[in-house]
Amino acid sequence: GPPTPVREFLDADPAALRARADALAAALAADGVDATAVVTVAGVGGGGAPGVELPSAAVALPERYAAALRAGDPPVLGRVADGRCLLDLRALPPSADATLAGAVRAVPVRPET
Repeated sequence: GPPTPVREFLDADPAALRARADALAAALAADGVDATAVVTVAGVGGGGAPGVELPSAAVALPERYAAALRAGDPPVLGRVADGRCLLDLRALPPSADATLAGAVRAVPVRPET
């Protein structure tokens, strides 16, 4: 059968993740979003492999995106670190990148004041 999501998560190639992050960040930046690609570490949580960390890549956005994305449809869960909202790509299949970009684009560029 097809690989399970957990298997895909564990097998994701860091270089491929970085390339996806670069492409996503560049596309979002072209639309005026303050997005950058960053190298990060994804923790394998839960009972499967507690404490195991895997090299990954993420799209970093302004911190205010975290709440807006979580409230969106579909909800996107980013983690906040160092004042940035990090969207780790290891947890997402490549097929989800367009959906992710769409969710980010749906957030107003200027926060309501």
